[in-house]
Amino acid sequence: PSLRVDAKGALSGEARYRGRLETIAAFLPAALQSLEGDVAFDGTAAGTLQAPRFSGGMTIAKGAYTELSSGLSIVKIEARAMAAGAVDGTRIEFSGTGAGPGQTGETVAASGEIFLGRDSRLSSKITLDKARLSAGPVDSVIASGNVDISGPFDALEAAGDLVISELNAGIFTPESTGLVDVDVVRAGDSPHTPSLNEKAEARGLRLAYAVRISGDDKIYVQGRGLKSEWRADARLSGTARAPVFIGDLSLLSGEIIFAGRRFEMTKGAISFDALSPNDPSLDFRAERETGSGTTAAIVISGRARAPKVSLQSSPALPPEDIMALILFDKPASELSALESLQVADGLAELGGIGPFGGRGVAGATRSALGLDVLSLDIDDADSAASTLTVGKYVADGLFVSATQDARGENGSVRIEYEIDDSFTVETEMRQDGDQTVSANWKHDF
Repeated sequence: PSLRVDAKGALSGEARYRGRLETIAAFLPAALQSLEGDVAFDGTAAGTLQAPRFSGGMTIAKGAYTELSSGLSIVKIEARAMAAGAVDGTRIEFSGTGAGPGQTGETVAASGEIFLGRDSRLSSKITLDKARLSAGPVDSVIASGNVDISGPFDALEAAGDLVISELNAGIFTPESTGLVDVDVVRAGDSPHTPSLNEKAEARGLRLAYAVRISGDDKIYVQGRGLKSEWRADARLSGTARAPVFIGDLSLLSGEIIFAGRRFEMTKGAISFDALSPNDPSLDFRAERETGSGTTAAIVISGRARAPKVSLQSSPALPPEDIMALILFDKPASELSALESLQVADGLAELGGIGPFGGRGVAGATRSALGLDVLSLDIDDADSAASTLTVGKYVADGLFVSATQDARGENGSVRIEYEIDDSFTVETEMRQDGDQTVSANWKHDF
């Protein structure tokens, strides 16, 4: 038996769809699978198998899109596309509008043309008009400007200028707890396999950047005691897989809370350069006047991946004396034992200054004693009320800890036993003879 198809034979057909965009998005590339909204589609096919001609139209109403890796969202999408077939391929003209989350008017617009054929390519323009967006560490940004995305699909380029009216970014790096890091390996888990997004990125479209990003003020960075306002002038280059920032961020005003004390930022500069892409050089200085008339300063320099943190003062003093003045307004020689421990931990918090490195006194002692938890809670108002807690996993699922105050009057021992992933039993015995027993149950939905 044999099968023959005449490539010069007539081709005729039509398709129509009315429904939800999510149904179609499931069959699209991974980057587009988060599309949603109402969609209407009408299309026809003509010509021959050798030279097909496709035409039709599609509209999207009440649509939304979220870029999954960054969280960038656009809502209230209203879009239209028209396709017209020809011998050399198919041309699709499109236009649409949208808005950032929480915005009522149209703040995002896009238009352009796609050619599908032997030399497939895209020509488009995206316009932002005070669009409020958010992605990654940026809580919100209001931006305006134009970006053109054009070129063949295997070598697209995004070029344009964006002006930031306001930006709010948070610093969410967790504080060190002194706990031991444990690598969790679950029985039966298979080796990591690339996700749909990872596979699509590996074989996806190449997008190069040539975008200038600027803002005169209202670029706010906050978190972990920092409140600051910046101006920016930078250029985004490189590709979507390996973006490169070149430019500067300059401090306008700011303050940082360290060890419960307020420092005013007197200098701040973040410089991105080609010598170390995406690893900017830092130049920060924050100052505080102590009660003794000494000016204490925290100075940060070097590169972001390996910053250098130091304490300076005027007149010049050793780091331990500067920290003692910051915390207690007296020199290190006049500190009590507990106050000296707090100074040592404060120095360690600044990035490894002092004999205990970045782990601090608690971290170094915990490691030396083989404990899983060691916590020193110092009471500034009454040092005798300070408490010490130690703990260790003595068996699988069995954790024992003890807490004692500096007076030796209030202490307790707590035992926690994890029966399974959902059920735990705890008992606590206090120094005064009181004892409590509790059972806890949890379920992840």
